Amino acid sequence: MSILELLDNYPKAAIVVKQWFLDRMLESLNNDSLPEEFKDYVKSKFAVSYGSLLEEDAVLEEESDT
Repeated sequence: MSILELLDNYPKAAIVVKQWFLDRMLESLNNDSLPEEFKDYVKSKFAVSYGSLLEEDAVLEEESDT
């Protein structure tokens, strides 16, 4: 079974993995050599991605409750 198949079969695990990668990406922005505009752009994209992850998690929780 491939990693993509595992993540498709276990959506909660996929959310954890996505959050881990997003956290590492944000940590990498703590670099003085990166332009502030780039940092701001990535942070804005992070906010959108993180918000969608929270929505996915809420939907999965509702589905598991029923």
